[in-house]
Amino acid sequence: MMRQVRAGALGVLFVAAALPAAFAAEFEDLLRELDRLHFQDHHEEVLERLEHELDSGAFEATGMNDVERARLVKRRARAIVAEVELYYHADELDDRVARERLKKAEEYAAEAIALDPDLAGAYFWKGSAKGLRGLIRGVIRALFMASDVRDLGEAALERDPDHTEAHFLLSQLYDELPGRPLSFGNDARAVSLARRAYDLHEQDYEAREIKVRYDSVVTGLAERLWSRNWSERRRESRHARLRADYAQAKTPIERSYVYEGSLMLKPLSDRDEARLVLKGLLERLEAVENPSRRQLNDLEHSRELAGDWGL
Repeated sequence: MMRQVRAGALGVLFVAAALPAAFAAEFEDLLRELDRLHFQDHHEEVLERLEHELDSGAFEATGMNDVERARLVKRRARAIVAEVELYYHADELDDRVARERLKKAEEYAAEAIALDPDLAGAYFWKGSAKGLRGLIRGVIRALFMASDVRDLGEAALERDPDHTEAHFLLSQLYDELPGRPLSFGNDARAVSLARRAYDLHEQDYEAREIKVRYDSVVTGLAERLWSRNWSERRRESRHARLRADYAQAKTPIERSYVYEGSLMLKPLSDRDEARLVLKGLLERLEAVENPSRRQLNDLEHSRELAGDWGL
């Protein structure tokens, strides 16, 4: 006996007895397609596909389990946050609408966590949505949310110590927050986390785990270095302590916080290295033919930094 399962991305006829294996293959195809659209910044299309898969009730006939549903719901949160970032930073989305969408993304990420508490990306996207929403609301609100964002970033790393984006999120957080007693900002941690995010991103790109470079990871490292502003002499003296801290670290998160201690640093000041990193990025972006919207945004931001930094 045959029955129709769905007419969407998984829309084929399955033999009931063969449903689990057939569905698994089609489900993985769907995830790959959603990820392809994400890397191309087609976030509206991602949301339309997910609306069909999750809201139409079509998935009911497949026997989709909680873990599989969580993987779709997480991508729903991801699409909303990525779309808000793309349009808000280009001044094409007003504050109120951006906050409302980010609140919805938090709800979807929380749903994914409830469905699969081991899904690292769900914690990251909830933290990313919450952090961006706090920044849009203002500094005081961002400070109020900071510990929640930190906890969500660390929760992602506890489940996936190599989660690039969680390192990037925590790097931004530690850089933008004031230090004690007002908050827990820490520029040394911010730079270590940024270096770890950059190295993981490059590894994933070279291994073809991701199809595009996210140049915000590069500008993020440059900005963290510029903000820390250690002289060459101070870098050399502080690096000995960082090496000792890295050797004594007992958990992946502790190692990420002092990751710089595992590296050989160039004999430069922080700001000289920041200029060097930014210069390389500018040369690459300016050579791109038919740049994407995201690349154009990154190029504009990089040029603004270059002007501010005397490049």
